[in-house]
Amino acid sequence: MRRLGFVLFALSVFCWCAAPAWSKNSAIGKTGDKAWDAFIVLQTDWTQELHDLVLKEKKEFQEIADLSYEWRLAEMKLDTLKFQYLKKNRPETIERDKGLPAFVTLAWFPDYSEKLEKADPAFHKQENKAAGLKQKVEAHKDWQGLQDYLSSLQKDEKHKKRFDDFLEEMNAVQKILAQTAADQERQRH
Repeated sequence: MRRLGFVLFALSVFCWCAAPAWSKNSAIGKTGDKAWDAFIVLQTDWTQELHDLVLKEKKEFQEIADLSYEWRLAEMKLDTLKFQYLKKNRPETIERDKGLPAFVTLAWFPDYSEKLEKADPAFHKQENKAAGLKQKVEAHKDWQGLQDYLSSLQKDEKHKKRFDDFLEEMNAVQKILAQTAADQERQRH
């Protein structure tokens, strides 16, 4: 049952990553947290691969693929800024001992945004960029078509190995998370 939950989480990450984007021109900074950084690397690599696949197999989706690619990058940068804030100011809210889905689902509240905007004006700019790109992507005429295509890949036998590899990579990130949770627990005692 637990495996099924993890597979469902991995597939939701697939759709989440596939929809939006990563750009070679602007890297996401490291946080110093092994699990978070490994997750971001996995997201960016997977999203890059899906973007390349769309451009290869569905050239008619190039415009929406590129736009959603840029949106995903903006979202990953925003999530990383939020993670860094929580790690520094509210580390108890980062759930390391409940698995990868809980770890990457950040407990974020509006007052955190206000505090972070005051401390780092780049946060507000990134928040606006991500929101603006999301609106453009969701309003695009080919958005639903791209989503349908990406969903169909999960059932396509010729792409099965890549999905299996992705699940293995998710398991590797899960192991890093479990190790960092265990290390932190030992440090507390």
